[in-house]
Amino acid sequence: MAAIEEKTGPCLLFLSKIGVRRLILLGLLLWVTFCFWNILYVFFTQDDFLLLADVQKPMPNMSMLQGSSFFRPLAQYWVTLLCYEIWGLNPFWHHLVYLLFSLATIALLFNWLFAMSKSTLGALAGSILYGLSKIHLYTLAWISDGNDVTGAFFLILALWAVNRYFQSVDETTGKGSAKLLWLIGISFCLGLLSKESCITFAPVCLIWIIVRNILSRRRFQSAQWKLAIMVVVISCVYLIMWRLLCRAVGTPGGKFQFDLNRGLLALRNSVIAVIPVLESRLPVSSWWLLAPLAIVIMLVAEARKRLPTAAAIWENLALGMAIWIVPAAIYVFTEYPFGLQLYHSIFCIVGLSLLLAMAVSIAEPLIIKIIPRRSVANAAVACVFIAWIGFAGASVRSGARRNESAGLFQASTSKVVFEQIQEQLQQHDYREIVFLDVTERVQWAMYFGKIVTVYHPEIKVRYIDQNPSGGQWHTSSTTLVMRQMSETKFSVVK
Repeated sequence: MAAIEEKTGPCLLFLSKIGVRRLILLGLLLWVTFCFWNILYVFFTQDDFLLLADVQKPMPNMSMLQGSSFFRPLAQYWVTLLCYEIWGLNPFWHHLVYLLFSLATIALLFNWLFAMSKSTLGALAGSILYGLSKIHLYTLAWISDGNDVTGAFFLILALWAVNRYFQSVDETTGKGSAKLLWLIGISFCLGLLSKESCITFAPVCLIWIIVRNILSRRRFQSAQWKLAIMVVVISCVYLIMWRLLCRAVGTPGGKFQFDLNRGLLALRNSVIAVIPVLESRLPVSSWWLLAPLAIVIMLVAEARKRLPTAAAIWENLALGMAIWIVPAAIYVFTEYPFGLQLYHSIFCIVGLSLLLAMAVSIAEPLIIKIIPRRSVANAAVACVFIAWIGFAGASVRSGARRNESAGLFQASTSKVVFEQIQEQLQQHDYREIVFLDVTERVQWAMYFGKIVTVYHPEIKVRYIDQNPSGGQWHTSSTTLVMRQMSETKFSVVK
């Protein structure tokens, strides 16, 4: 050992113990942290105040089971409650918790992609696609959108555990690891309690089992039956509870409504999230998104003639397409009253990450054939990845600085309103605040009222409708937000 250390030096010996793959992952996590660091200083906004008001209510209350909306108690109540009890109303620490969740998700995704593609470059490419996506300008800007962050974490943890579970199956008895089966079930349940979109794991898991058996030309093993039955039972119990709870509290959602355009929009948003320059070039009705399927299948058909792991390639291709399409298919059949936003496609990006990882793993031997000299090939690949990471990171970091998302912009406007309210409340001792003419601006009046409720719970807040003609919830465009802020009136009762 001493001779090795004398020859290589303590620094190189330390690096050799860590491993190149771990160093690559560590570097990616540090770069992602640097790119999104500015978001930690973003103020609370919109639904964040609803969550903060809920955790200040005396227990027990309905939010403990429901969250602020739909059926998302884990992220919308319990994580927020934990952060509030430890750090209070400091937004830095609330955002930091979800950034750590995102980093853990990237680490899990990297290890899962490596296990699937057997390629470090493929795992790195897929992790970059997910980790440096502009979608996180939304998911990290709102603590109320932490359900997407925690949901993605538990979804990928379940996928990673399923892959390990398949590897643990004994070929003679057909039984798998009970611990991994429990881990899959717990991860799936926690994902469902984070966001209802995690139900996509159920059809994806069933597709994975079926494709795996078709390619291996084997019958279903007992371990696969246990996994399939567990996933179906959890899904059915959850769907029943979700619909009953949504109806009981009158929350929008939980209704079935067929709309194919919602699914195509979700696929389009997933592509835009990883390639932002295509936003103005992609039509809303993006039927052409399904065209790359034919190209990918032809490439794999060509690759299977040269590579011995053709079955694994087909399995991963089918799984990647399932993870990309199934979340969008769920939006086709489920009513979503507030419209699909960019961050609703976060699970679709996981599928794109696996497809990219497989594409890179297939391209690796082709690159070696094109560039025979290994040193030149490595240098070329390194330059491509460094340029990609640098460009994507700079784009994300500049977007965070310029508030290039609705969440970041609304957080800045919420802070202005918060400072104005604080200044006015500090001048006098008020008992009650009455918001006037709120029908046309019900959304922002409610948010402003929650600001007062969260930071001054001793002050009573009331809303008075002075426009009986009725109104509607508005979108979050810059002009409309400023107009709403300037026109929303509130009077103060001493």
